[in-house]
Amino acid sequence: MIRNIPGLPGSYAPGDYHGGKIKAYSDAYGSRYDFCRLYEYDSGYVLIFNANMVISGSASEELADFIAMTAPHTVESPFCIKLNGYGEENVTRFTGRFDDKSAIGCRTELCADDIRQIFTQSFADTDFISFYSDLSHRVRHGVSKAFLYNSSFAVCDFTAGGTKYLSCLCTLPGKRRNGDMKRLLSCISRGDEISVTARENTADIYRHMGFSEQDTHELYIMT
Repeated sequence: MIRNIPGLPGSYAPGDYHGGKIKAYSDAYGSRYDFCRLYEYDSGYVLIFNANMVISGSASEELADFIAMTAPHTVESPFCIKLNGYGEENVTRFTGRFDDKSAIGCRTELCADDIRQIFTQSFADTDFISFYSDLSHRVRHGVSKAFLYNSSFAVCDFTAGGTKYLSCLCTLPGKRRNGDMKRLLSCISRGDEISVTARENTADIYRHMGFSEQDTHELYIMT
């Protein structure tokens, strides 16, 4: 049985990307908002944030019916699920350690104007206001952190199992290939492991930056 719950157990300790993402959003939003809902099933947890679903746990026959009923736009899962009405794409997880000691001056106290130009020129089809509202909320609750180094911007969504999981890595189009992103990654990592996930059309970027390919998981997109 899949049931709605108000929060994760106090003993919950995520050790991977999916579990960490669920905990980060649960810690930031809890059960106060209709657009962030948390569910428990026999061997894991499900988060629905807006129209996106993340699953952490083991496969269950109940999940396909639950997804059909809730109809999220995307589903992230560590295992394969047979879904009607969804296209399937492999998402690759990369890890790396960066420690350029010459990288100094990284900013972490940011406002919208600091990153608006970098973000909107890199992700022209993404709603910046919605992105920044979500990011600000997670930062205020101490689960995420934003970083800016000259022309490059990145977000550490959460830390799980000793790994820092990053998202939204971007550089102003006219400033790319000048080393700013690697220096930014060094400011974030300082020798610790950092991880990013990439869809097929961006995976080569991370290979060229020095990340190592680890594994893949499934992304389902409503067709």
